[in-house]
Amino acid sequence: MALRNVVDYRAGEARLGLTSRLSMANGFLSMRDFVAITGTSPHAINVGEPAAVAMLSEWSGFDAPLLSSWAIGTLQVGATWRLGSALMSRDMRPGYTHRYCPKCVVGDLAYGTGPTHLRPFMRVLWTTRAILNCPEHGCPIQEARTDVHHAGDFAWFVARHLPQIEAEARDARVSSSFEVDKYVAARLHDTPTNTFLDSLETYVAVDLCRNLGRFQQANSIDGELPAVALTDIERGYVIASQGPSRIETVVADVISLRKPSAGEFQSVFGSLREWLLRNYKREEFAGVVNLFQDIAERYLPIGSEETFVLPTSRRFLHSVRSASIEYNMMEDRVYNLVVQAGLAEPSELTSGRIYFDADRGHEVLTAALETLTTSEIATIFGTDIDTVRLMLDANLMPRVEAFGNSRIYSRVRKQDVDAFLEKLAVDIAQNSELASLDDLGNACRVARCKKYEIFELALDGELPSLRRSPESGLLCCYLVDPAELRAGIKAKRRRTANEKRHDETSTLFAGNQLLYWTEVSRRLRASGSTGLTLLKLGFLQGVDAVCPTTWLKKKYVTLKSLEAFERAHVSLWSLAAQRGISPRRLRRELDAKGIRPIFDQTVAASRPSLFYRKKDVRDFLQ
Repeated sequence: MALRNVVDYRAGEARLGLTSRLSMANGFLSMRDFVAITGTSPHAINVGEPAAVAMLSEWSGFDAPLLSSWAIGTLQVGATWRLGSALMSRDMRPGYTHRYCPKCVVGDLAYGTGPTHLRPFMRVLWTTRAILNCPEHGCPIQEARTDVHHAGDFAWFVARHLPQIEAEARDARVSSSFEVDKYVAARLHDTPTNTFLDSLETYVAVDLCRNLGRFQQANSIDGELPAVALTDIERGYVIASQGPSRIETVVADVISLRKPSAGEFQSVFGSLREWLLRNYKREEFAGVVNLFQDIAERYLPIGSEETFVLPTSRRFLHSVRSASIEYNMMEDRVYNLVVQAGLAEPSELTSGRIYFDADRGHEVLTAALETLTTSEIATIFGTDIDTVRLMLDANLMPRVEAFGNSRIYSRVRKQDVDAFLEKLAVDIAQNSELASLDDLGNACRVARCKKYEIFELALDGELPSLRRSPESGLLCCYLVDPAELRAGIKAKRRRTANEKRHDETSTLFAGNQLLYWTEVSRRLRASGSTGLTLLKLGFLQGVDAVCPTTWLKKKYVTLKSLEAFERAHVSLWSLAAQRGISPRRLRRELDAKGIRPIFDQTVAASRPSLFYRKKDVRDFLQ
């Protein structure tokens, strides 16, 4: 049976708010006094128990299905609760507070129907803290603490605090953004608005926005955000509302900027990761947890030994440090290998912050494990490391690692070393041959060459005399005919010089326009080391050229620079001869007048001849 005094129906009104207005319309001092005589309770009405809804329907004259909307249900797991179809978290409960938009209340008073004191009504949207701003007016929702006796009695609250509410309405300012509040309102009305966020439970979507906004704010990435100041939750909504791909881009940009090591990513992800860790066991978080776990695995150098939220299923990236541990290599070698392979750019970052693709890196690093160092090759060959390096410089064996940084570090594949030894396979020297053969060290001194040049000739088939020593198969115990070696070396150098003579890009071939420094000394009628001293001090121009007799590359003096020097300078000996006095006496005279030679004899231990600029000694020339 309907009450004597009923009120108008308001769409979106909370059941307790309707009960509060009915109690006031019928003269009760409070809603609790009214409910106490009905055999039900405010809690039963609030949560929407069928018997309580039926009784409220009878009192108000409104259909029960109309009043059954937004039933409230508490779930045991995780202390979550439902407001209609929307799942809320525990901290979204209103508690013993009156939550309201002052502009809505003032608007109800101004434009509502019925008795003035019964016009303001409590919206369902106000009963969850998931909504922080009025979706209609954009101003912050106000909260006023109350007690258990007056919780939900909104008509009673408005009647006693109307001046305060009117003042709040006048002072209310629109928030810079309230998109999340409009989104939650749409969820409560079961209106789809965003495919990605709608796939999540309401409170998960709201918390995602809040924590994603904090993540972006903490890492100072503005991206495409509006210029106005945004709260964390609104900042996160701008990102999350664009879907998983935008979330991935934002996270990837932060990682690219920060480049955290495997042990530092916790501080970069901060409260976002902590939120995921607190909730990853909850079923409603599965989609969000899997999203961020997948992003972390693809953009961070984490493996099975690191956990982002869930155990890492697959390593996509290595850091130089993690690869060094996994492949048991020095960090600088790993760095050089991946940079040389184009898997990483040269960087000054620490080893834990230099990333590269794990699969492609595996190919490079496993291949590197099957190589030999110059030291290991030298041990196999029974020779010294310098000889091995010269062999590599001559491309007798191909390098697979040759780094030009602070370390001299070269590696060769084992199969290439084996192939080289196979090419040098020769017979063991017979007793009848030993008399004409000598070891490689002595043969090099006779032929004035390096050991690697012997191997070059041997591989070219130009050393028929090469034999293995009966005592060992190592390279240091090979034997060769020194005379044959010397002839082969000369022939090889002659060919090289002739090739370079006709190749404009190669080293010059010494001819009439170039003089060796000993010839310079003779031409200047100076002491033996004078030509070398003038060359070193830069008075003569030097060029690298091939000696026409030894076919070795040497430093030569250009004839043009020597002639220019002769025109501008005169030796102390020549000047003394012109004046008919001793060089020592002439030098004392020159020193007395403050005239100095172009260099002092102390620049070289061999005391080169002294020269003066002709312009300085013009008065002494005849």
